[in-house]
Amino acid sequence: MSFKRYLISRYFWLNLFVSTIVLAALFLLLYFLVAGFTRHSAKATVPNFIGLKITSLDKFVDDTEVDYRIVDSVYNVDFPRGVVLEQSPAPAAITKPGRIVYLIVNAISPKKVNVPNLMSLSHMEAKIRLEAYGLKLGAIRYEVGLPVVLEQSINGKPYKPDAVMQIIQGTAVDIVVGKGEDVDKIITPDLFRMNATQLMTVLEGNSLDKGLEFWDPGTDKANAIVYKQAPQANGVWTIKPGDMIDVWYCNADDPKLETIALEREEQKKAIEEALIEQKNPHTETIEDDNKPKPRPKPKPAAITPVLTPSTP
Repeated sequence: MSFKRYLISRYFWLNLFVSTIVLAALFLLLYFLVAGFTRHSAKATVPNFIGLKITSLDKFVDDTEVDYRIVDSVYNVDFPRGVVLEQSPAPAAITKPGRIVYLIVNAISPKKVNVPNLMSLSHMEAKIRLEAYGLKLGAIRYEVGLPVVLEQSINGKPYKPDAVMQIIQGTAVDIVVGKGEDVDKIITPDLFRMNATQLMTVLEGNSLDKGLEFWDPGTDKANAIVYKQAPQANGVWTIKPGDMIDVWYCNADDPKLETIALEREEQKKAIEEALIEQKNPHTETIEDDNKPKPRPKPKPAAITPVLTPSTP
């Protein structure tokens, strides 16, 4: 039988039909086997472990479709000891039943570290070194002197550089920083439309402190920005290192921000004009040499009195 006749024969079409049925059956069988093995359609919601004590985790997961594993511990003085601080996947995430949730807990026994020597470091260098040791920068006091750390203390107890002192990780270290022999003033920084992170970066970079904080009603603190500050920043007023700046926050999409921006521009122009006027209080009039000058009027001739001889 020729190949052409084979293609139009009943035997060829019967084999093609049977082969198609077998392949489709194998595909469906493989699909259901894989779906059953991987539990493709099964879903579970990750519960919130954050804030739970270690002793209650086993009982907590009995009512869920996931399991847990503690992978690390840190010490944070802002939270109770032995509670969950972080988890992965995050709460409310969709996953498969039996998924392991990895937890980071707050250590039960606080870790102690040596107090680093901050003497002669700048303000920012001292903060970076404390964070590297797991410590926090506490109160900052400014005194006349070189612009470096002059003193450091823990809970009011002075630190001696030649002594070894251990404290609990997370403790705040207070420092005294010099602000220059002549106490140089700086231009008040402009904090308009800055968020909390940008605000602290600018203040710390200028050795300034954050004062009072005010929030407009309904403000989302996580996404708020500054719309007002005291003292104001107008490019002229100065402030001393160590001084505080009060700030007011609103939402980033607050319509009043555009109005405030226009008012700031007008104020800036007014200040610039006032400065120019202050530098040049009198404007001199320059005469044009080519302009003809009026001729001076002739002075009247002096009258000489005539004396007549008297008659004897």
